Amino acid sequence: MKILWPHTYDPSKVNSGIFMHRHAKSLKDSGIDLTTLYLGKINNPIRLIRAINLLNKNIDRYDLIHPQYGSTCGLSCAFNKKIKIISLKGSDWYKYKTNNIGMNVHSKITTSITRSYLKNYDSIVVMSHAMRSSIQKEFDNLPPIHVISDPIDLNLFKSINPIDARKKFFNTKDESPWVLFVSSDINNPIKRYFLAKEAVSYARNFYPNLKLKVASEIPPELMPKYISCFNLVISTSLHEGWPNNIKEALALNIPFVSTNVSDLEGISLRNKYCFVTSPNPSSLGSSIIKCLSFKKEELKNLRNNISYMSMEETNKKYIKMYKKLIY
Repeated sequence: MKILWPHTYDPSKVNSGIFMHRHAKSLKDSGIDLTTLYLGKINNPIRLIRAINLLNKNIDRYDLIHPQYGSTCGLSCAFNKKIKIISLKGSDWYKYKTNNIGMNVHSKITTSITRSYLKNYDSIVVMSHAMRSSIQKEFDNLPPIHVISDPIDLNLFKSINPIDARKKFFNTKDESPWVLFVSSDINNPIKRYFLAKEAVSYARNFYPNLKLKVASEIPPELMPKYISCFNLVISTSLHEGWPNNIKEALALNIPFVSTNVSDLEGISLRNKYCFVTSPNPSSLGSSIIKCLSFKKEELKNLRNNISYMSMEETNKKYIKMYKKLIY
């Protein structure tokens, strides 16, 4: 069984496609003959043709191709005659409207491209049940849609006390509550950093020393220690496939406060320690106050909510899916 993963994650950029590369290595370690193939940046017809030609030069020895993103990455593979699976991550499916006209146009184009070829694939992988429901509302007679979120290596995430973590990572004895916001670009209107700031400002009426910190350029190998320094993670996004920062926080038994994205509402309904609420400062701020009222020892089982996303469990699902299509 030989698998090809075409992708458009620029290898010259730090952390680009880090979750894909980790998963690919894990599958290889499990005995799967898997190759990743960088198709380049595909933002015009000429580059699309180059990507298709590159794919065709490398495709013969593979049983199945599995592009790791929708939009033009998926388009470059959509008409190949090999067995095909497409993975959709979130921004390649969800349309959005912000105050940024350029981003709105980009979103409309990229998501329309994704929609144009889904029926050409033999299977579709999405990050959440919410994503699958959204797709099924628009399309009939699609190929099977599998909900398999990007996996997490749980061996890298060991829960420790945030005060101890701060001493090691920040060299501080600060015992005030800390809230983490994660974004590679705080000006990205999809992430709505302004809303996180306003929510924390509201919560300071109850916790005057509450601090909000932003993680944007933290090396992946340091993220477990970095996230351990915080009491909770906040997400104020318009949409998400499955937010990896919250996945990693839960792996460390750290709760979240979030807008209603992905499958987070289900987790909040099963756990009184996590909150999904309306996208306004007072609702989010009130949820932060409630979230901070719990003691660390009460949160020891939050990790169980994402145990099914482990590398081992995810690999089993992928291998089963591949074998069903190939054999």
